[in-house]
Amino acid sequence: MKNKPGIISQSGTAIVVALFVTALVAAAATAMIEHLSIDTRRTELILNNNQANLYAQGSVAWAMDQLINDLNQKQSSRVVDRTPIISPNNTINNATISSVIEDAQGRLNLNNLTDAQYQTVLTRLITLVAPQINQTAAHNITLAVVDWITQGLHDTSFDQAYKKMNPPYLSPHRVMSSISELRLVKGMTPALYTLLEPNVIVLPDRTKININSAPIPVIMSFSPNITLETAKALDQLRRQSPLITLDMLGNFPDIKNNSFAQGNLTVTSDFFLLKTHVTIGDQDSTLTTLLMRLLKNSQPAVNIMWQSKGTL
Repeated sequence: MKNKPGIISQSGTAIVVALFVTALVAAAATAMIEHLSIDTRRTELILNNNQANLYAQGSVAWAMDQLINDLNQKQSSRVVDRTPIISPNNTINNATISSVIEDAQGRLNLNNLTDAQYQTVLTRLITLVAPQINQTAAHNITLAVVDWITQGLHDTSFDQAYKKMNPPYLSPHRVMSSISELRLVKGMTPALYTLLEPNVIVLPDRTKININSAPIPVIMSFSPNITLETAKALDQLRRQSPLITLDMLGNFPDIKNNSFAQGNLTVTSDFFLLKTHVTIGDQDSTLTTLLMRLLKNSQPAVNIMWQSKGTL
Protein backbone atom coordinates (compact mmCIF):
# COMPACT_ATOMS: atom_id res chain seq x y z
CA MET A 1 0.00 0.00 0.00
CA LYS A 2 1.40 3.32 -1.06
CA ASN A 3 1.76 6.22 1.46
CA LYS A 4 -0.33 9.15 0.68
CA PRO A 5 1.45 12.45 0.00
CA GLY A 6 -0.23 14.11 2.99
CA ILE A 7 0.99 11.46 5.37
CA ILE A 8 4.57 11.74 4.08
CA SER A 9 4.44 15.53 4.50
CA GLN A 10 3.17 15.21 8.06
CA SER A 11 5.89 12.66 8.91
CA GLY A 12 8.59 14.93 7.53
CA THR A 13 7.24 17.86 9.53
CA ALA A 14 7.20 15.75 12.70
CA ILE A 15 10.81 14.72 12.13
CA VAL A 16 11.87 18.34 11.64
CA VAL A 17 10.00 19.41 14.79
CA ALA A 18 11.54 16.53 16.73
CA LEU A 19 15.02 17.48 15.55
CA PHE A 20 14.38 21.13 16.43
CA VAL A 21 13.17 20.21 19.93
CA THR A 22 16.17 17.92 20.38
CA ALA A 23 18.48 20.74 19.33
CA LEU A 24 16.80 23.11 21.81
CA VAL A 25 17.13 20.57 24.61
CA ALA A 26 20.80 19.98 23.72
CA ALA A 27 21.49 23.74 23.67
CA ALA A 28 19.72 24.21 26.99
CA ALA A 29 21.64 21.30 28.51
CA THR A 30 24.94 22.72 27.23
CA ALA A 31 24.11 26.14 28.68
CA MET A 32 23.16 24.58 32.01
CA ILE A 33 26.41 22.59 32.10
CA GLU A 34 28.40 25.72 31.25
CA HIS A 35 26.66 27.74 33.98
CA LEU A 36 27.19 24.89 36.42
CA SER A 37 30.87 24.82 35.53
CA ILE A 38 31.15 28.58 36.06
CA ASP A 39 29.30 28.37 39.39
CA THR A 40 31.52 25.51 40.50
CA ARG A 41 34.66 27.45 39.59
CA ARG A 42 33.36 30.56 41.35
CA THR A 43 32.65 28.55 44.49
CA GLU A 44 36.12 27.01 44.30
CA LEU A 45 37.75 30.45 44.05
CA ILE A 46 35.73 31.75 47.01
CA LEU A 47 36.60 28.73 49.14
CA ASN A 48 40.28 28.97 48.17
CA ASN A 49 40.31 32.68 48.98
CA ASN A 50 38.77 32.09 52.40
CA GLN A 51 41.19 29.26 53.06
CA ALA A 52 44.16 31.41 51.95
CA ASN A 53 43.06 34.19 54.29
CA LEU A 54 42.93 31.78 57.24
CA TYR A 55 46.41 30.48 56.43
CA ALA A 56 47.70 34.05 56.10
CA GLN A 57 46.29 34.97 59.50
CA GLY A 58 48.12 31.96 60.91
CA SER A 59 51.29 33.42 59.45
CA VAL A 60 50.55 36.69 61.26
CA ALA A 61 50.44 34.76 64.52
CA TRP A 62 53.85 33.26 63.67
CA ALA A 63 55.30 36.73 63.01
CA MET A 64 53.93 38.16 66.25
CA ASP A 65 55.49 35.30 68.22
CA GLN A 66 58.77 35.78 66.36
CA LEU A 67 58.98 39.49 67.21
CA ILE A 68 58.05 38.90 70.85
CA ASN A 69 60.68 36.16 71.17
CA ASP A 70 63.31 38.41 69.58
CA LEU A 71 62.75 41.06 72.25
CA ASN A 72 62.55 38.52 75.07
CA GLN A 73 65.89 37.07 73.97
CA LYS A 74 67.54 40.46 73.59
CA GLN A 75 71.26 40.46 74.40
CA SER A 76 73.74 43.31 74.52
CA SER A 77 76.08 41.41 72.22
CA ARG A 78 73.72 41.07 69.26
CA VAL A 79 71.08 42.97 67.34
CA VAL A 80 67.46 42.43 68.43
CA ASP A 81 65.97 41.70 65.00
CA ARG A 82 68.03 40.52 62.07
CA THR A 83 65.69 41.24 59.19
CA PRO A 84 64.45 40.07 56.81
CA ILE A 85 63.12 37.12 58.80
CA ILE A 86 61.94 34.43 56.39
CA SER A 87 59.55 31.71 57.47
CA PRO A 88 60.04 28.14 56.28
CA ASN A 89 57.82 27.25 53.34
CA ASN A 90 54.80 25.33 54.60
CA THR A 91 52.56 23.07 52.54
CA ILE A 92 49.18 22.30 54.08
CA ASN A 93 46.30 20.67 52.20
CA ASN A 94 47.80 21.59 48.79
CA ALA A 95 48.37 25.17 49.96
CA THR A 96 51.88 26.67 50.01
CA ILE A 97 52.47 29.47 52.54
CA SER A 98 55.56 31.66 52.71
CA SER A 99 56.14 34.80 54.79
CA VAL A 100 58.83 37.39 55.33
CA ILE A 101 59.14 40.00 58.09
CA GLU A 102 60.73 43.25 56.90
CA ASP A 103 61.86 46.18 59.02
CA ALA A 104 59.44 49.00 58.22
CA GLN A 105 61.71 51.56 59.91
CA GLY A 106 64.46 51.04 57.38
CA ARG A 107 62.41 53.21 55.07
CA LEU A 108 61.78 56.94 55.24
CA ASN A 109 58.53 57.61 57.09
CA LEU A 110 56.65 60.21 55.01
CA ASN A 111 54.69 61.31 58.07
CA ASN A 112 57.97 62.63 59.51
CA LEU A 113 58.11 65.35 56.86
CA THR A 114 56.74 68.05 59.15
CA ASP A 115 60.39 68.08 60.33
CA ALA A 116 62.58 70.13 57.95
CA GLN A 117 65.44 67.63 58.25
CA TYR A 118 63.31 64.88 56.80
CA GLN A 119 62.17 67.19 54.01
CA THR A 120 65.78 67.55 52.91
CA VAL A 121 66.19 63.77 53.03
CA LEU A 122 63.18 63.19 50.76
CA THR A 123 64.38 65.78 48.26
CA ARG A 124 67.77 64.06 48.05
CA LEU A 125 66.12 60.66 47.84
CA ILE A 126 64.02 61.74 44.85
CA THR A 127 67.09 62.95 42.96
CA LEU A 128 68.98 59.76 43.84
CA VAL A 129 66.35 57.30 42.59
CA ALA A 130 65.37 59.52 39.63
CA PRO A 131 68.46 61.48 38.50
CA GLN A 132 66.49 63.02 35.63
CA ILE A 133 64.51 65.07 38.19
CA ASN A 134 66.36 68.26 39.14
CA GLN A 135 66.71 69.68 42.64
CA THR A 136 63.97 72.27 42.20
CA ALA A 137 61.39 69.77 40.94
CA ALA A 138 62.29 67.33 43.73
CA HIS A 139 61.93 70.10 46.32
CA ASN A 140 58.51 71.03 44.94
CA ILE A 141 57.32 67.42 45.25
CA THR A 142 58.57 67.40 48.83
CA LEU A 143 56.63 70.58 49.57
CA ALA A 144 53.52 68.95 48.10
CA VAL A 145 53.92 66.02 50.51
CA VAL A 146 54.40 68.43 53.43
CA ASP A 147 51.25 70.27 52.41
CA TRP A 148 49.37 66.97 52.22
CA ILE A 149 50.22 65.93 55.81
CA THR A 150 50.13 69.35 57.55
CA GLN A 151 47.03 69.97 59.62
CA GLY A 152 45.21 73.28 59.73
CA LEU A 153 45.87 74.37 56.14
CA HIS A 154 43.04 75.51 53.89
CA ASP A 155 42.75 76.22 50.17
CA THR A 156 46.50 76.14 49.51
CA SER A 157 48.07 76.49 46.06
CA PHE A 158 48.24 72.71 45.94
CA ASP A 159 44.50 72.49 46.69
CA GLN A 160 43.88 74.86 43.80
CA ALA A 161 45.84 72.55 41.50
CA TYR A 162 44.00 69.46 42.73
CA LYS A 163 40.62 71.14 42.10
CA LYS A 164 41.51 71.27 38.40
CA MET A 165 42.16 67.53 38.21
CA ASN A 166 39.62 65.13 36.70
CA PRO A 167 38.09 64.14 39.04
CA PRO A 168 38.94 67.04 41.38
CA TYR A 169 40.07 66.48 44.97
CA LEU A 170 41.74 68.28 47.88
CA SER A 171 44.66 67.61 50.19
CA PRO A 172 43.36 65.94 53.37
CA HIS A 173 45.85 67.99 55.46
CA ARG A 174 46.47 65.10 57.84
CA VAL A 175 49.07 62.37 58.18
CA MET A 176 49.00 59.74 55.45
CA SER A 177 47.32 56.45 56.29
CA SER A 178 48.53 54.63 53.18
CA ILE A 179 51.57 55.01 50.96
CA SER A 180 49.21 54.90 47.97
CA GLU A 181 48.22 58.49 48.84
CA LEU A 182 51.61 59.52 47.47
CA ARG A 183 50.25 58.84 43.99
CA LEU A 184 47.90 61.84 44.37
CA VAL A 185 50.54 64.36 45.41
CA LYS A 186 51.34 67.06 42.88
CA GLY A 187 54.36 66.24 40.76
CA MET A 188 54.23 62.51 41.46
CA THR A 189 54.29 60.20 38.45
CA PRO A 190 53.75 56.42 38.23
CA ALA A 191 57.42 55.95 37.33
CA LEU A 192 58.68 58.02 40.29
CA TYR A 193 56.24 56.30 42.66
CA THR A 194 57.60 52.90 41.60
CA LEU A 195 61.16 54.08 42.29
CA LEU A 196 60.30 55.58 45.68
CA GLU A 197 58.05 52.78 46.96
CA PRO A 198 60.85 50.46 48.22
CA ASN A 199 62.43 53.37 50.10
CA VAL A 200 59.50 55.09 51.81
CA ILE A 201 56.76 54.05 54.20
CA VAL A 202 53.79 55.52 56.05
CA LEU A 203 53.82 54.86 59.79
CA PRO A 204 51.33 56.22 62.34
CA ASP A 205 53.99 57.57 64.73
CA ARG A 206 57.12 59.62 64.28
CA THR A 207 59.94 57.12 63.79
CA LYS A 208 63.69 56.96 63.50
CA ILE A 209 65.40 55.20 60.59
CA ASN A 210 67.00 51.85 61.38
CA ILE A 211 70.53 52.00 59.98
CA ASN A 212 70.66 48.18 59.86
CA SER A 213 67.90 47.91 57.27
CA ALA A 214 67.86 51.26 55.45
CA PRO A 215 68.23 50.80 51.66
CA ILE A 216 71.35 52.28 50.08
CA PRO A 217 69.46 55.25 48.49
CA VAL A 218 68.03 56.14 51.92
CA ILE A 219 71.51 56.04 53.50
CA MET A 220 72.90 58.29 50.77
CA SER A 221 70.02 60.73 51.26
CA PHE A 222 71.19 61.54 54.81
CA SER A 223 73.90 63.84 53.43
CA PRO A 224 75.37 64.90 50.06
CA ASN A 225 78.76 63.82 51.46
CA ILE A 226 77.74 60.15 51.68
CA THR A 227 78.97 58.46 48.52
CA LEU A 228 77.72 55.28 46.90
CA GLU A 229 80.99 53.58 47.88
CA THR A 230 80.49 54.52 51.55
CA ALA A 231 76.89 53.29 51.55
CA LYS A 232 77.91 50.00 49.91
CA ALA A 233 80.72 49.51 52.44
CA LEU A 234 78.26 49.99 55.31
CA ASP A 235 75.82 47.60 53.64
CA GLN A 236 78.51 44.93 53.40
CA LEU A 237 79.47 45.42 57.05
CA ARG A 238 75.93 45.16 58.40
CA ARG A 239 75.24 42.05 56.33
CA GLN A 240 78.16 40.36 58.04
CA SER A 241 77.54 41.83 61.48
CA PRO A 242 74.54 44.14 62.09
CA LEU A 243 75.20 47.25 64.16
CA ILE A 244 74.40 46.74 67.84
CA THR A 245 74.87 50.44 68.69
CA LEU A 246 75.24 53.59 66.66
CA ASP A 247 78.79 53.92 68.02
CA MET A 248 79.72 51.20 65.55
CA LEU A 249 79.35 53.83 62.83
CA GLY A 250 82.75 55.15 63.92
CA ASN A 251 84.37 53.88 60.73
CA PHE A 252 81.84 55.87 58.70
CA PRO A 253 82.27 59.49 59.86
CA ASP A 254 80.36 60.86 56.85
CA ILE A 255 77.32 58.98 58.14
CA LYS A 256 77.80 59.24 61.91
CA ASN A 257 78.76 62.91 62.11
CA ASN A 258 76.25 64.52 59.75
CA SER A 259 73.50 66.58 61.35
CA PHE A 260 70.66 64.27 60.32
CA ALA A 261 72.19 61.21 61.99
CA GLN A 262 72.17 62.90 65.38
CA GLY A 263 68.91 61.74 66.92
CA ASN A 264 67.26 60.38 63.77
CA LEU A 265 68.88 56.94 63.48
CA THR A 266 68.38 53.76 65.51
CA VAL A 267 69.44 50.10 65.55
CA THR A 268 66.14 48.75 66.91
CA SER A 269 62.64 49.04 65.47
CA ASP A 270 59.04 49.11 66.62
CA PHE A 271 57.30 48.70 63.23
CA PHE A 272 57.52 45.74 60.88
CA LEU A 273 55.95 44.74 57.56
CA LEU A 274 54.84 41.14 57.19
CA LYS A 275 54.27 39.91 53.65
CA THR A 276 52.52 36.54 53.36
CA HIS A 277 52.07 34.72 50.06
CA VAL A 278 49.63 31.80 49.78
CA THR A 279 49.25 29.61 46.70
CA ILE A 280 46.36 27.15 46.35
CA GLY A 281 46.27 25.42 42.98
CA ASP A 282 46.48 28.15 40.34
CA GLN A 283 45.27 30.83 42.76
CA ASP A 284 47.68 33.24 44.48
CA SER A 285 46.93 35.51 47.44
CA THR A 286 49.15 38.11 49.15
CA LEU A 287 48.49 39.70 52.52
CA THR A 288 50.57 42.61 53.84
CA THR A 289 50.37 43.41 57.55
CA LEU A 290 51.88 46.30 59.51
CA LEU A 291 52.87 45.17 62.99
CA MET A 292 53.84 47.38 65.93
CA ARG A 293 55.86 45.97 68.81
CA LEU A 294 55.57 47.68 72.18
CA LEU A 295 55.82 47.01 75.89
CA LYS A 296 52.69 46.43 77.97
CA ASN A 297 53.27 46.17 81.69
CA SER A 298 56.96 45.65 80.95
CA GLN A 299 56.13 42.72 78.65
CA PRO A 300 56.54 42.77 74.86
CA ALA A 301 53.37 42.72 72.80
CA VAL A 302 52.61 43.08 69.10
CA ASN A 303 49.59 44.87 67.64
CA ILE A 304 48.20 44.71 64.11
CA MET A 305 48.03 48.28 62.77
CA TRP A 306 46.50 47.45 59.38
CA GLN A 307 46.26 44.74 56.75
CA SER A 308 46.07 45.00 52.98
CA LYS A 309 45.46 42.35 50.33
CA GLY A 310 47.69 42.63 47.32
CA THR A 311 49.90 45.73 47.10
CA LEU A 312 50.18 48.50 49.68
